[in-house]
Amino acid sequence: MACEPHLLGIGRWAAGPVGILGNLTKGRRADIIKAVMNLIYVVCANIEEAKRISRYLLERHLAACTNIHPITSAYWWEGKIVEDEEVALLIKTVPVHFDRVRDAVLQLHSYQVPCIISIPVDRVEARFLRWLQSEVR
Repeated sequence: MACEPHLLGIGRWAAGPVGILGNLTKGRRADIIKAVMNLIYVVCANIEEAKRISRYLLERHLAACTNIHPITSAYWWEGKIVEDEEVALLIKTVPVHFDRVRDAVLQLHSYQVPCIISIPVDRVEARFLRWLQSEVR
């Protein structure tokens, strides 16, 4: 199986060289690639807000995939500890899209101070990474 460099993270998404662990031949154990990928964690007020942000990012190919999870949050706000039911939005993308994703979330989000956290991923299954990189632009 021939692998194009841009599908392995070499090129427009890579911050540096990508190391391949194992080989990519069919029929063998799924290999892991040391890669450049980001998970962006956003906390939303409700499911509708999370879905609206998710759809916006997916339609613009700023994310390949999102996950939406109900959560209970506890935090300090205006001098008091608050507990709220919220929704976590996990966005799977490439690092070069962080600024655009952040700007979109800030535009669409209802909170004064939304949680937007970028989590770098240094290892990811090779086929998943190729798929992710083929979906974001």
